[in-house]
Amino acid sequence: MSGGERKRVNIGMELITSPAILFLDEPTTGLDASTANVVMSVIHRYSTLSAVDTRWIISLFEFAETKD
Repeated sequence: MSGGERKRVNIGMELITSPAILFLDEPTTGLDASTANVVMSVIHRYSTLSAVDTRWIISLFEFAETKD
């Protein structure tokens, strides 16, 4: 299982329990841009469609590489 697959499974396992508070610490770290976009889209869709009132705390670290 790749790191990206493992990360998606872990997020899914947490969502199954319908938590009141969900902490996602850099959920897209180690994912390629396309997969990271899919993960964030699913998280957003789940947060808007969920019948459970869940508080989401998401930390994202992104940086831009500069060229000299």
